Amino acid sequence: MAGFSLTAVFAAAFAPTIAMCAEASGFLQQQPRTCQIGEYVNCFQGNPGMCTGDQCCLAKSGQTWTCPSASVDHAPQCDLGKAYDCTPKCDMSRCDGCSGSICENCREEEQVNCCMNSKCHGCSGQQCDLCRQDHLDECCEGKSP
Repeated sequence: MAGFSLTAVFAAAFAPTIAMCAEASGFLQQQPRTCQIGEYVNCFQGNPGMCTGDQCCLAKSGQTWTCPSASVDHAPQCDLGKAYDCTPKCDMSRCDGCSGSICENCREEEQVNCCMNSKCHGCSGQQCDLCRQDHLDECCEGKSP
């Protein structure tokens, strides 16, 4: 298997056609940079097209993909989820070992905290308080009260 990346071999086991296309285009070899939610980014790594936030990217096939900097994995107005995700991953380890509704509440709380941290990255003092107030509705959307 010389000449193949481990990622390409793994992907090929699950989706041979997609993996061959991705390997040929170099898609799998490009590591996405981290972005903030809502940041203006490339729709597809190394390919033309830009988007921001919960917009859709138009592929050559005519299908729409969720922008990589979207706040959700699959925006409802887009045909497909993200082609790649550049947003920071949320550390949910605080919820390890929980169960039932306590676990659900813990995960939702951590997701809200991650959203707030992403939206207000780099703020300080009163600026953080104002930023968190500004984004509270957005970060709490779809969460239990």
